[in-house]
Amino acid sequence: LLRIKASNIKFRNIYLRGVIDKTTLIELSKINKNDNNEYDNILFNNFMNGKLMYSKYAITMEGSCYYNSFDNITFVNCGRILWLKPTKIALDTGAKESNVNRNYFTNFTANTGNKQGIYLEYGDTNKFINISFEGLSDWCIYIKDYTKEHNDWFYTEANSFTNVTFEGCNKEIHNEVSDTQFNNINYSVKSCEFEKTRSEERRVGKECRSRW
Repeated sequence: LLRIKASNIKFRNIYLRGVIDKTTLIELSKINKNDNNEYDNILFNNFMNGKLMYSKYAITMEGSCYYNSFDNITFVNCGRILWLKPTKIALDTGAKESNVNRNYFTNFTANTGNKQGIYLEYGDTNKFINISFEGLSDWCIYIKDYTKEHNDWFYTEANSFTNVTFEGCNKEIHNEVSDTQFNNINYSVKSCEFEKTRSEERRVGKECRSRW
């Protein structure tokens, strides 16, 4: 519904409604997806206050997106609320492009009816603060290490999650990247499912058991 190929735009009180399993509501993407120009960037857009409803993907960001911010967004019946990814041409050709980084996502709420939360397969130093998940049927946070399938240019690193709450969700966190930072993560007693390194699994397991 809304494709952003520009910079320095402020959006306020956004209410978008699409079609379940078909629509992408907000897409930030390079001006020319077939161009390998790594400096074709999307910068300093600000989205504040809104509700995104009924979609396959609520928000997608493809390569070369810096310093954009989303604040106080509620998601209703979305297949995936947020997807950070490389462009298709970069994946197909291995072309060098700028990463999705230094973006801020604050005060997100995704309740029952949404399927998947944040899918992060390409990006670094992004910050996620005050995120609430309730009743999601798939992964709330899924962080992929693309270097396993492609090359070192497709990296995901140094992203941070602070004040994240999970309540009644089937799967909370899948993390393949060792330097992802998690601060003040609050689980309900339903599942406490967390996939990461062995040491992290043991630490979180102890936290879950102490809550039970």
